[in-house]
This record gives sequence, structure tokens and C-alpha cells, in this order.
Amino acid sequence: MENQDQWIKLFKSLEFFESFDDEQCREVYRSCQIKKYSVNEYVIKSDQAGVTFYVLLKGAAHIVVRDSLNNKRVIGQLAVGDCFGEMAILLKETRTASVRAAKECYALQMSFEEIEKCTKDTQIGIYRSFGKVLSKRLKTTIQR
Repeated sequence: MENQDQWIKLFKSLEFFESFDDEQCREVYRSCQIKKYSVNEYVIKSDQAGVTFYVLLKGAAHIVVRDSLNNKRVIGQLAVGDCFGEMAILLKETRTASVRAAKECYALQMSFEEIEKCTKDTQIGIYRSFGKVLSKRLKTTIQR
């Protein structure tokens, strides 16, 4: 996709952006970067400083951690619309897991600084979406 309107239409189809109006989606589009990743390319690596979050726009990815023997182990899958990397922004800590493209994918990337430059309504929308993502993860963990 090369056209801004196509990306914005895609944003609006994703749960992360469900409460965003057209102008907020345009603001996110202007503030973010959309990056392409090849199969097995790392989007983020654990133990690195995290100043960006991502929303998977196309493709699929694996969440990868190192076990006690230092072997890489896939512990989860990410699909279109999934958000990741937000914990490093919220906690200002290093990344706790790696994310590796399972197939060619595109991801929206946005930094803490880029979020802070957005209008207050857009910032609230982003942080509200983080809250929903984290609440769903907690619920899934509790139900296991």
C-alpha cells in the first residue's frame, strides 16, 4: 500500500484504532513509520531499550524468549492488528521478549516522543488502546 487513504482505512479496520476518528488516524499515520520485515527478521529484540511500540498491519510474527538454557523458544503468535512493545514505553524498561517476522509483514512503529507530539485526544486513544491490550493479556493469563 502506498496511498495514505489505504493505510488509514486499514488502521480503522483494526481493533487497536476502533475508537479513533479519521483525523486521529491521519495524525497517527503522519507521526508513525510503517516498516516492512522479511521472514525471520527481528522487529524487536529482548534486553534492548524500548522507545517504540508496534501494531502489526500485515503478516504474522512470533514472540520469542530465551529459556534457562539460553535456547530461543517461541511462546506466542502475533496476527494482524496485534500491538506489541508498549510495555517498554509504559515502564521505561528494556524489552522482555523478541518479536520475529513469521512471514513478510508490515508494522506501524511509533515512539514515545511521537505519541507525545500528538493531540491530547489521540494520545488518550493510544493509551486507552494500550490499556485494553494489557487487560486482555491479563485476563488470558488468569484464565490459564
